[in-house]
Amino acid sequence: MNTIQDAASSKSQVHVTDLPHPPHEPEKDDIRKILGTIWRRRGLISSITVLLTFLTYGLTSQLTPLYRAESQMLIEAGKVNVLDVETIISGGRTDSEAIRSEVEVLRSRRVAEKVIDKLGLMSDSEFNKALSPKKGIMSRFSLFSWLKSPPSEVSEDILAEQQRTQVVDTFLNHLSVDPIRNARVVRIAFVSKSSDTASKAANGVADAYLERQLEARFETTQRAAEWLNDRLGDLKVQVETSARAVEEYRQQHGILEGTDAPLNIQEMTQINSQLILSRAERSSTQARLNKINELLAADKPLETAKEVQESRIIQDLRIKEGELRRKVAELSTRYGPRHPSILNVNAELSDIERNINVEVGKIVANLKNELEIAKTRETSLESSLKDAESKTTTQNRARVELRALQSEADANRTVYEAFLNRFKQASSQEDLSLQDAQIISTAPHPLHPFFPNMPVIMLLAIILSFGLGVALALLLEYFDRGFRSMEQVEQFTGLSALGLIPELMNLGKDETPQDYVVGNPISAYGEAIRTVRTAVLLSNLDHPAKIVAITSTTPQEGKTSFASSLACVTAMSGSRAILIDCDMRRPAVHKSMHTENRDGLVELLLGEKQFSDIIQKDEKSGLHFITAGKSVPNPADLLASQHMRNLLRALSQQYDLVVLDCPPVLAVADPRVITLFADKTIFITRWAETNREVVAMAIRQLKDAGTNIAGIALSRVNMKRHSSYHYSDSVYYHGNYRKYYSYAE
Repeated sequence: MNTIQDAASSKSQVHVTDLPHPPHEPEKDDIRKILGTIWRRRGLISSITVLLTFLTYGLTSQLTPLYRAESQMLIEAGKVNVLDVETIISGGRTDSEAIRSEVEVLRSRRVAEKVIDKLGLMSDSEFNKALSPKKGIMSRFSLFSWLKSPPSEVSEDILAEQQRTQVVDTFLNHLSVDPIRNARVVRIAFVSKSSDTASKAANGVADAYLERQLEARFETTQRAAEWLNDRLGDLKVQVETSARAVEEYRQQHGILEGTDAPLNIQEMTQINSQLILSRAERSSTQARLNKINELLAADKPLETAKEVQESRIIQDLRIKEGELRRKVAELSTRYGPRHPSILNVNAELSDIERNINVEVGKIVANLKNELEIAKTRETSLESSLKDAESKTTTQNRARVELRALQSEADANRTVYEAFLNRFKQASSQEDLSLQDAQIISTAPHPLHPFFPNMPVIMLLAIILSFGLGVALALLLEYFDRGFRSMEQVEQFTGLSALGLIPELMNLGKDETPQDYVVGNPISAYGEAIRTVRTAVLLSNLDHPAKIVAITSTTPQEGKTSFASSLACVTAMSGSRAILIDCDMRRPAVHKSMHTENRDGLVELLLGEKQFSDIIQKDEKSGLHFITAGKSVPNPADLLASQHMRNLLRALSQQYDLVVLDCPPVLAVADPRVITLFADKTIFITRWAETNREVVAMAIRQLKDAGTNIAGIALSRVNMKRHSSYHYSDSVYYHGNYRKYYSYAE
């Protein structure tokens, strides 16, 4: 054996792309990939589309045709007020509420019953299920027939009522009433198996509604008149009672009807006026009396006093006094002072003065009497004024209560008069039949059934079935977890995709892939093997890989076929190559080489055989190979031994390429041991079969063990199916490229 280089030296020179964690899948919403999926699954989509479309056609053609007739009605709106005759007649409300209410009236059972009776639908088997022909004998064995309770004994009236209820329900199910948006128009549509029935029913509902509306208006007016009549009796009693209460209160408190102010206030005003006059008169009398008393006290002549001046007697006495004084003056010129004539005249003068004084005394006494009378009157008026004020206060309080009673009586009378007027108007309008709804479009006889609408249904069937097929295709694509292109391999694992290995579909009975590649060196399969070999060799030009390990995730992925074919292609190219079966648990190299698994690698590592005893040669390709040998209980320990390391080191110096056929990664731990001795490891994954997550797990295990993975090759590729997927690598070995190969698998 020659000196062996350390296997780790070659591995240290190659950069390995780390596997992303966690791996990333391409986006599902990529339009190109979606279209590619649809194209790949076009057979499934077409089958579903055609099958469902024909099934829909078959089912639709068995459906009973239905006719739809439609009429339109304009509905006015107003406000309802029982005291307003116009409102009673119009029956209006706000627009939206009124239209919704009238729609419900149109859908009511009462309107439906009128139309049913008018059209005689009770005898129509379409609506009266009791008139339908009896079903076959199989209907007796229906599942639901066993669940029904046995009919009990019922009267004919109840049966007739139940039958009528069922007909009305069926009629309403065929009827649709819908308001038109932003309009006071209502659409009345009816569906029936008969064109004539559909038209008559739609028009009949509108007519029955108008009749019902007039009847309802008449009934409402009648009920309003009756209610007003009853209410008038109560109001009349209230008016009489309130009026009687007002009169009794007036009499009780002495308040006369028709006066703006109470009598006590008038009396108080008069007394107050008299009191003012009395006080003025007393003051005037007091002033005159004081004036006279002042003159008397000062011994001044009383002629300045007004009362003296106004006294006729004193004036007459003063005139006589003047005449006597002239007479005294005349007599004094003739007689002496003691002359009897003069004495007589003086005596008369004394009498006159005495009479004047008496008269002045009378005036003073009279003024005093007047003053006393004025004081007495003033006191009396003041007392009367106080009494009047007290009475006025009491009456004012009573008048407040009286006004309340009067207001109540007036209100009762007003309400009574209003109700009386409305009653007379309502009574006179009982036969008035103004309408607030009118038919603006009658329902013609439909010429064609609206259901089933075959063109629309078939179009929808095609669209929906195609959509279902696409959805199913996308769903299958989503759950297809295998690799179908090199692009998927690189995106999901982060490793290089080395190539696609076609599946050999037409091998002979005992023919193996390496037999095929030897017999057809320029076939598509052979070119795929050389493509992978070239990719591995070019991964490091300075230090080409000489020891290459081949492994996979699970068995049956084409690992051994690829390893044998790779070794054969290398040997056929003139290079020295050797194939070693490192799968000591399930060896397969000897089968591919058409030999027996006798002495092999196990015997060599155990020292039981020499290298020359175990090495074999394929005469067709010139390939050297070593079988696995006998079974051992500890394959991993044996493969990890120094003997194995030394063997590979020596072989790498003697051969241009050493191919190691290793067990699957997830099956045993052997690959994580043997791949450490390899310069490069090729990971084989079966096209469209091996789960992506499982592949990622196997690669991660190899990476964690320090394996230098050159990349992944997709094996057993159905190239015909692969070409239909329209991936970027689907042109390999197909189309115009087929001319480069002698055989196309």
